[in-house]
Amino acid sequence: MKRNFKEEIKNSILVLDGAMGTSLYKRGLPPDKPPEYANLKHPEWVYEVHRGYVSAGADIIVTNTFGANPFKMKEHSLDKFLKEIIVEGVKIAKDASKGRCFVSTSIGPTGKFLEPVGDLSFDSAVSIFRKIAEIAIEAGTDLFSLETFIDIRELKSAVVGIREVSSDIPIIAMMTFDRSLKTVLGTPPEVAGIVLESLPVDVIGVNCGLGPDGIYEALRRMSPYTDKPLISQPNAGVPVVKDGITLYPAVPEDFSKLIEEKIKIGVVIFGGCCGTGPEHIEELKRSLRDRKPNLSKRKDSKKIYLASRTSFIAIGNGEPVRLIGERINPSRKKRLTEELKNRSFSTVREEAIGQAGSGAEIIDVNVGIPEDEKELMRRAVMEVNLSVQVPVSIDSPSPEVIEEGLKSVDGKPLINSTSADEEKMKKVFSLAKKYGGAVVGLTMDEGGIPETPDGRVELAKRIMKVAKEYMVEVLIDPIILPIGSNSKAGLITLETIKRIKDKTGAPVILGLSNISFGMPEREFINSAFLSMCILKGADVIIGNPMSEIVMKTLKISEMITGRRKIEDAIKWFKREVIDEAKNGLDLIKKAVMRGDIENVEFYVNEALKDGYSPIEVNNMGIVPALKELGILFERGDIFLPQLMRSAET
Repeated sequence: MKRNFKEEIKNSILVLDGAMGTSLYKRGLPPDKPPEYANLKHPEWVYEVHRGYVSAGADIIVTNTFGANPFKMKEHSLDKFLKEIIVEGVKIAKDASKGRCFVSTSIGPTGKFLEPVGDLSFDSAVSIFRKIAEIAIEAGTDLFSLETFIDIRELKSAVVGIREVSSDIPIIAMMTFDRSLKTVLGTPPEVAGIVLESLPVDVIGVNCGLGPDGIYEALRRMSPYTDKPLISQPNAGVPVVKDGITLYPAVPEDFSKLIEEKIKIGVVIFGGCCGTGPEHIEELKRSLRDRKPNLSKRKDSKKIYLASRTSFIAIGNGEPVRLIGERINPSRKKRLTEELKNRSFSTVREEAIGQAGSGAEIIDVNVGIPEDEKELMRRAVMEVNLSVQVPVSIDSPSPEVIEEGLKSVDGKPLINSTSADEEKMKKVFSLAKKYGGAVVGLTMDEGGIPETPDGRVELAKRIMKVAKEYMVEVLIDPIILPIGSNSKAGLITLETIKRIKDKTGAPVILGLSNISFGMPEREFINSAFLSMCILKGADVIIGNPMSEIVMKTLKISEMITGRRKIEDAIKWFKREVIDEAKNGLDLIKKAVMRGDIENVEFYVNEALKDGYSPIEVNNMGIVPALKELGILFERGDIFLPQLMRSAET
């Protein structure tokens, strides 16, 4: 009877094997050849390594295919043998397993950065991973191990590629962190947990980079943000180089430490990475004998988490009210409209930075003009990703445009939006499930917006029911209509907020500025209504963070209602306001800092016209920017994508 991986991880703790590459090089694999080369020329070595782990008690053995992708194989002139390498890798593992173990096909990163950091498109990455999955599934793999990823978006593309081939084959998805517990691109374990929780994978966790203690700390930080089973796959300690030789200091007994702690936080698969051998796996098997997985829930189900590549926020269940910056929207904005038509994104960048600096915790991206909206959304979302470290809201009525935004976003976004129309919900929730993301549900359907709070609550329930079927999180928008056209519109919305919270418990999101449309003194109307919405239980507000009265009302209302700590609100009031650039050199420094490729040449030419010499431009404009960027990078305030963008500028 064939073993069922998904059932076994519910009832048993499984052991995965250890290192492959180091074992092959010990057997004589030439140092200039990749481990995958052995699948073709020395299959007996690969077989021996697998058999060692089977004998040690491994429940899962991983194929020798980590680098089997077109880019890495081309470096060794092996790209034309890619299919054979993958097929042989699965075959050798299955032969060595003799039916005793699950065979998991190892897939590592492509070795290329995705755009905009690199030049590999998301669609191209998906295509590569899809092809690998097709070959491995045809060869008979039981599951996939996505290993050693440092780019959360590339990992997402791998998941999408596999799921386009099979909707149910098990996937283990793992990130790699350095000793700062961040990836090279700045992703911490919490963000990895939030993003991977939203994707259709079966087990998530951490491999490589760290020893058993470091992996535990990364998993401990990841655990509260996901209910998915976890995997721990550390190196045999942090490597040290002695006499030109890389050594891994952890002995097998080190792998039996922290076993109880790891099980408690949800680890169901234990294995080894670089430097580990059968002795480490045998010790794990001995230590885990008769242990059972901890299947208790860890994530707060009443909260929704959103993430950028580097940071995250929680929504609902007593969390502070989150403000979505609404200003990246070409409606009635001539400058932004013209720039988008000309494929310029200076205003997008400026608005993202300005809104985040003023207190927006999510940036809404709407590029709705009669142009190639899919391409505009792709580039605008990437621009926001590079410019700020807050999550993104992808705002479009078009599922096709939403999908382009989902491919481009680094973290877990908000999708704005779907109505209660069955066909629209099916399209949007399918996208959210495929790419990861929470969805705004508008309390309206093909019949329009119900006039009563009860009518809108019924639509909210319909949306939530369908969202549950797709396993997608949803925020409910009770819809604000202008008081200028209906004097009772505000009262209806306020009552709807209360009833949605009472009857469904769903987080509530509101488009604040709708209330004052067509009225004088709009900011005062908005701020007054904002305080009422917060009192009724609103969780997210779409508004203008550049409005001082709106932001002060938000912070004061949060203090009074207990939604934000008083000291945190006071900290916002005392925040440092960044001075505007005073001269041409300041503009150059600012452009380099922000990665403003489009305008930096203009600023340099203007400075030269104003009488600054080229040396002065370099020493007083560019060099200070680079020094400050270096400090920010060392401190962990910015990461490789921003650094590369500024260097290009």
